[in-house]
Parts: sequence; C-alpha cells; structure tokens
Amino acid sequence: MKTTNKFVLGLSAILAVSVGIGVTATYAWFRISRAANVNVTDATVVGEGSSLTIAYYQLGDESALLPTDATKNKNGFDISATTNTITDISGDGVNFYKPNWDPNAAETEDIALSIDKVANTKTKSYYIRFGISFTNSGQSAFDIYFNDGCKVTPVTAEGTDPDEIAAQQAKNNQAALTTRVALWNENHVTCKSVWQPDTTDGTANTNYNFIAPSTDATKKVYTVSGYDFSSPDVTYFHAGAFDHLASAPASGSEIPGQKLVTVAANTTVKTEVAIWAEGTLSSTVNSAQGGHIGVTLSFIAL
Repeated sequence: MKTTNKFVLGLSAILAVSVGIGVTATYAWFRISRAANVNVTDATVVGEGSSLTIAYYQLGDESALLPTDATKNKNGFDISATTNTITDISGDGVNFYKPNWDPNAAETEDIALSIDKVANTKTKSYYIRFGISFTNSGQSAFDIYFNDGCKVTPVTAEGTDPDEIAAQQAKNNQAALTTRVALWNENHVTCKSVWQPDTTDGTANTNYNFIAPSTDATKKVYTVSGYDFSSPDVTYFHAGAFDHLASAPASGSEIPGQKLVTVAANTTVKTEVAIWAEGTLSSTVNSAQGGHIGVTLSFIAL
C-alpha cells in the first residue's frame, strides 16, 4: 500500500502465555504517499503453566533495534513505546521488502521502479522484532503452543468530538486487518509459525502472499524483475483464531502454526517474534493509515 501516515499498534498478552496477492484488483498497499507507519504503543506477553516463565530479550542484530525495552507484568511482560513503528512492507518475518512505486503511475496501477529490501535503523522502524524466551523450571519437558488468547483488536477511539471519534475508530478497525505475525527460532534459522489474524482473503496458505527474491529472471513483482510472490508454508501457517488448548492435541490433529517449540526440563529456549503490516493483504489500504490497534500473543505450555 502506498503512503506516509502512521497507525498505532499495541501489543498485549496473557499467561497461557501472551505477548503485550498483491493483485491489482484488490488494491493492496497504501496509495496516498510513500511511507505509511504503524506505531506500536503497547505489547504484553504472558504464559500459562506452573513451571513456565517467559521473558523479553532484545535481539542483537541491527534490524531489531526496536523495541528496546519491556516491563515485567504478572505473567510475562509489556512493551510500551510510541517510538515503535511499522509500515506497509512484505516479507517472511526476517527479510522484508517494500516497493518503490512509480510516482507517474495511476493509483490503480501496481507499477514499481524497484523493490527495496528494508531494515530498521535507529531513526526508522519498518516492523517490530523482539525476542521471547521460554524457561522450564520443572522436571519434565513441555511444548509451547499459541493459545486462543492470541488476537489483534482495534483500540477504542476516545475524544470529545463525535465525528473525530468515529473517523478514528474507522481507521483503528481497518488497521486491525493489516497485521501479520511470525515466530522463528533463535537466530531466525527455522520459522515456527506465520499467523494471519484476519481472514478477509481466505483461510488457506495459498490465499496469502509475501514478496521474495527469485532466481528466475522472468519473474516479476509490480513490473520489477527478480522477485516473485511466495505463500507461507502450509506446515506452519494459520489464518484466523487459534483453538483453545487445555491439553496437548492428539498426534496428527495439531493445527499448523500452533505448536511452536519444545522446552526440556531446566532449560530455556529463545524465539524471535516479528509483527508488521503486510502490504499484499487486500485490507492494507489507505483507510487503515493512522489507526491504533492492540496485539496479544498468548502461549500455553503442555
């Protein structure tokens, strides 16, 4: 989506554990300006399990400069900082790309001059990436799952002018539809889950795309050669709400993307989370700019 304004993204969490196609017809991406941002104002992580402890850690690579800190809560931690922003980009949770749109093209034309790989800097944030560590203080191994508390919700707009409140609420509602979340293992070697909270575009992994480099020179994305649209892997992709879990699912009945990592007794496993506004979604449009949303990542140890 083509743009420059900001929406605010709040992250929240609970303990089970929580953390506080691109096709022309859908008119994805912001179309008003060159750089639309989403601000992450609140994030909470919590977990459920008597021997489970979760904690925030800042990732060491430069692309994960923000957020820089978190505050412990009863069951996990909160991230709260108005400086944390994300913008309409496309990627897999580690590598992200943003079209450099042709300023002479019509709004309905998906024509880019280039596809630029983007990364956070000290002054510019395209996405939110941070670490979550899971510690097992018990005597038996357990598995970590996403639980049904995971959600992306629009913030309730406040103010004194009814028209302004209604306009802001509409932005918040639309912004909540743009978010995608990925969880990788430490050092982002293996993707464990890609979660698409909103299902406007469908529920199958093939309904969703992200931009990736291609070695096939005939492939083009928005008229730029050397790139292609990829779909998240079906083995770890999930669209929509997660099922509530009170016990480990039977073998063969697990929902893709819900089971994350195994934590052995008296050990800690680190993971990396990325949150961004996926530009290829049909919902990532101009009306989402300036919206404020909350994100909850909920985990349970079983």
